[in-house]
Amino acid sequence: GLNRSQRQFCKKPWNSNVRLLAPAGCGKTFSLLWRCRVIVEICAERLQKTDIADFSDKKKRDKTVASLMRSGFSLNEIKAAIRGLCDE
Repeated sequence: GLNRSQRQFCKKPWNSNVRLLAPAGCGKTFSLLWRCRVIVEICAERLQKTDIADFSDKKKRDKTVASLMRSGFSLNEIKAAIRGLCDE
């Protein structure tokens, strides 16, 4: 699991810049993977609030994706969140 400082790093606001400095073997890569997971989960939560039927309508889908991208999510993060929703 994550230690206290790693959990704090992962819970920083998803749209904030964070510097991660630590010596070798301290769990930087592990923490980064968890932070990515948290960001994808936030994106998925926002997508769940959108009517999934909107994704069959290209205009509505593009509008939703554009809104998420304006909020700071990358297209890859959005795609990962959509795949996660489809797998449920």
